[in-house]
Amino acid sequence: MKKAIILTSFGSTHQDTRKKTIEVLAEEIRDLYPDYELRQTFTSKIVRQKVLSRENIKVNSLKEELDLLINEGVSEVVIQSTHIIPGSEFHKIDMQTKKARKTGLKIKVGQPLLSSPEDYREVVNYLKENFTPKSENEITLFMAHGTSHASFTSYVALAYMLNNSPLYMACVESYPELNDIIPDLKEKQIKKINLRPFMFVAGDHAKNDMAGENPDSWKIQLQNSGFEVQTYIEGLGEYKKIRQILLNHLEKSMKYESRCRHGR
Repeated sequence: MKKAIILTSFGSTHQDTRKKTIEVLAEEIRDLYPDYELRQTFTSKIVRQKVLSRENIKVNSLKEELDLLINEGVSEVVIQSTHIIPGSEFHKIDMQTKKARKTGLKIKVGQPLLSSPEDYREVVNYLKENFTPKSENEITLFMAHGTSHASFTSYVALAYMLNNSPLYMACVESYPELNDIIPDLKEKQIKKINLRPFMFVAGDHAKNDMAGENPDSWKIQLQNSGFEVQTYIEGLGEYKKIRQILLNHLEKSMKYESRCRHGR
């Protein structure tokens, strides 16, 4: 009986961060499950097109890979996502597995990073233990992607759980935004801000929107607001603890029948 694991991500056009994050997780999965064939897919069509154009690497969509596996006679597929929250990108998994399930293919789906209260507690504790500044008047600010999906509240919950600590969370594309927290930082007389991406990979958003030299980047906006800024280009996927949470979700999905639980 042929079985496969599909590691699916939003994807990144930056090869350097893929090697440090997605590829590391892929290798860990291969080591843990040698009886399964491992495939990789990107949910972003734009990323797939750019990777093909720039690197001549063809990365399938999840639907394309499922069709391929069905034609190859695979009987069971386990899908593990590297998405942070069960938002619009993760919801694509549910949409793209419906047709494949009708063929009789057995599909199990591992949940994204933040899928339960325990996930939130584990991640928040890890952030506090590893990224709390030692100096007064200094904070760490995480840049999350954000989403227009109803699950944008995941980031609000994170920000709330980080309350009363020198760790802050804001989003590129939704609430809470950078401008929502700057007045609070000024009121608390914060002098230095450590900027880090809260994304599995450290690609365009981390390098340009967060740490870039353009006037709209968070780094420049914060410097113009009077803060000293230090940037760190490290994706969450570089941290073993974060990858372990996803591996735990994969293991759980293998033991129990699971599907997407709502809809980056």
